[in-house]
Amino acid sequence: MFDGLVKWLSTFDSNKIAAKDGTRIITYSDLLEQANIVAEKIGSQRSLVLLECTPTIDWLITYVGILVGKHVPILLPADQKQTIDYFTEIFNPNVTVYTSNRQRIERSHSDMIPMNDDLCLMLSTSGSTGSPKCVKLSFENLSANAESIVKYLDITESEVGTVNLPTNYSYGLSIVNSHIYAGATILFNQHSIVEDEFWELCEKEKATSFAGVPYSYELLARTDYAKKIPPSIRYFSQAGGKLSSDKVRLFSKFARERAAKFFVMYGQTEAAPRISYLPPDMAEDNPESIGVPVPGGALFIVDENGEVLPRDTEGELVYEGPNVMMGYAQNISELIENKKIFQLKTGDIAKQLSNGLFVITGRKSRFIKVFGNRISLDQIEVFCSQQGYTCIASGEDEKLVVLTKDEDNEEKISLLLSERLKLPKSSILVLYAEKFPTLPNGKIDYKKVLITGEPESKIKANSVQQAFVSVFGQDASNKELSFTDLGGDSLTYVKLSIELEELIPELPEDWVNKSIIELDRLSKSVEKQQSSKETRTLNRLANADTLRAIVCVLVVAFHVFGSSPEFGLKISEESSLRSIFSVLDLIRMPLFTALAGMMFVAMAPSVTQFPSIVKNRVLTLIIPAFLVSLIYFVLRTLVGRESGDFLDAVVHGYMHLWYLYALFIMVLVIGSIHVLLKPSTTGYLVLMGVMFYLSLLTQNLDFFRISEAARLSPYFILGMLLFTHTRYLTNAKLILVGTLITVIGCLMKLLSFFNLITLPDSTKPLWLLVSLSFILVVYRFIPKINAIQWIGIYTYAIYLWHPMANATVRTVLEKVGFENVTVLFTVGLFCGLFVPIAMYKLSQVLPKILRQSLMGR
Repeated sequence: MFDGLVKWLSTFDSNKIAAKDGTRIITYSDLLEQANIVAEKIGSQRSLVLLECTPTIDWLITYVGILVGKHVPILLPADQKQTIDYFTEIFNPNVTVYTSNRQRIERSHSDMIPMNDDLCLMLSTSGSTGSPKCVKLSFENLSANAESIVKYLDITESEVGTVNLPTNYSYGLSIVNSHIYAGATILFNQHSIVEDEFWELCEKEKATSFAGVPYSYELLARTDYAKKIPPSIRYFSQAGGKLSSDKVRLFSKFARERAAKFFVMYGQTEAAPRISYLPPDMAEDNPESIGVPVPGGALFIVDENGEVLPRDTEGELVYEGPNVMMGYAQNISELIENKKIFQLKTGDIAKQLSNGLFVITGRKSRFIKVFGNRISLDQIEVFCSQQGYTCIASGEDEKLVVLTKDEDNEEKISLLLSERLKLPKSSILVLYAEKFPTLPNGKIDYKKVLITGEPESKIKANSVQQAFVSVFGQDASNKELSFTDLGGDSLTYVKLSIELEELIPELPEDWVNKSIIELDRLSKSVEKQQSSKETRTLNRLANADTLRAIVCVLVVAFHVFGSSPEFGLKISEESSLRSIFSVLDLIRMPLFTALAGMMFVAMAPSVTQFPSIVKNRVLTLIIPAFLVSLIYFVLRTLVGRESGDFLDAVVHGYMHLWYLYALFIMVLVIGSIHVLLKPSTTGYLVLMGVMFYLSLLTQNLDFFRISEAARLSPYFILGMLLFTHTRYLTNAKLILVGTLITVIGCLMKLLSFFNLITLPDSTKPLWLLVSLSFILVVYRFIPKINAIQWIGIYTYAIYLWHPMANATVRTVLEKVGFENVTVLFTVGLFCGLFVPIAMYKLSQVLPKILRQSLMGR
């Protein structure tokens, strides 16, 4: 790494573990031995190397090998071919080394590239705007920074430092460098910090530290972190941007109570990267501060002329220390240049407090002009915070865009800013955002804030990650995660799959288990194929939300009308209006169930994942069924003066909630058969017949609605087959036959209702066939309808709560004298749909477990 690197590696205990990745370990002696092999492969001539960075032992061996051989690496992110191509064109490197899939060394040429003797490595830095350029770091820069970090964090040989940040990112790299400097152990941990596996690995390997960017701690704060984080963690560190004061206090207090330490740190890549740290014992009282300079460094506040300012005076923050970079390189000719920079002007506006701590108050470049007024975007954020609002600001000349997490306060914030800045409200755009957009390193993505202010039509997912972010927000900033990792469900599945099929026409059936990176590779390969050949495939779920919306309306309408003369609008059994619902019974619950089957198989469950799927269904089906049943039971007992045994009602399925039990049993039984036996198409058709016959045998078995589960199972299976064999089941001949069966069946149902024909019980197989046909016809001919498909997203909340909404409004209207059936039906249908949607939106303020128990999501 630097001049003493070989000496250090050779002086450590040969059996001392240098790194672990959960399944593999490497000692310091093996690291040095294998690093020398890499150096020999690259050659004795000093070379410029593009190094793809991954948090793996293979990368570590390669990294150390390049430095041991006195070569100069440019550290670049993994799986970003465009970035590698860009730097290849700009710097014409001798060698490119890939480490994503073991180690692959590709030599481009052997020409001598003039490079300064002090140059050690280069890190790309471009932030959210501008073309990429490289920070040039020397041996002295890296060694001074590592030594400083080791000193104030007190890193010893016994440490096991977790590396969960990208190793091409200066923060992640500094963890590697400082632990090598101290002879400590590096623990590569590629799990997401919200996954139990991340902390289980930390506990297993007795990790002693955890490093995170602001977003990492924002995520942790939403989890049960106190139970997850093992007691072996002796210090936490945070850098990569400003962490909110409340989170600084929260984790400082947590660390203190654990007899651990929480370090808030500040730095820039140009300083290799550490500049300052906040002593842990001062963090709770000074959460806004960046602390004091790192050992060996100094901080100053200067005016525009470079004159040092006194304490409590704002000016530009300047750092001085041996870790300040050699300068920038934007082309190959700048690699030979000597060091140009000895003081680093950070670009941050700051002041030093009377207690010696430094506080950043703004950024020089964060200014815009609107109507001739020079406006500090950072001061806008500070002002909003002082007014009690959480906001971030971005913009360009004549345009100010503010995002706030305070929903329904956009107008208030806009008015406050208009008065404060003396600007017309038309020049200020304030938008609500549940989460603020961040860069992969966790810093606020101010460029995306600006883009958010563009008309919606201009914002379209043009990459796999953008598609994921549009559904999951910034939880999807970790490209290692998959749809399953992010907790996707059947409702988010439809939206995301449709967006992805715009990018990957031949979307693999198991895409839910593929990481964002893997899907991105598929997307890029498709781009190449489409330059010579158009490869489109049928989007099997394009109209799924539309169908879900339609069937949801049918369910609500059925209960508003009343399943029998004793319920709903109390329409007599002989009313011709009931003939409509008699026909719709052929499609209502069968289609509902078929869509559930489609979603189940679409999400490609595997044997290993199935237990977690069952656990998820317990949380989203059984627990809501029990809790919502309890609420309904109490309300009906108190308001409706009904009587009964609650446990008996729950066991047999209370009111409309019986369907949740039936659906759970279908997922459990048919899902088990699907993942364990993997039946053929013929096997599934046989299973349909078996489940139908079983429904006849169990038709009086109400326990947990087993009979209903058996009755609806053929439709669940049809949904599975419809997803996997879409083209076959929607071919013209089959749909023609299905249409004839549907029409004949509906006519027979009408004639039977009006007693024009008599149908014996033996016609039950006929109604099964009619309903199966009806589903195929509806699926084939009903298109995606934008005007209603959004309702499909709220299907579950509507299903749970529509009877309460409808019954309440109907009772009120009847008490004030409304008796018109049409009015009662229309208002009941409207409230049955939209009151649960409003309830769902309001429930977002509740803790996740309570929200899920009440809303199913």
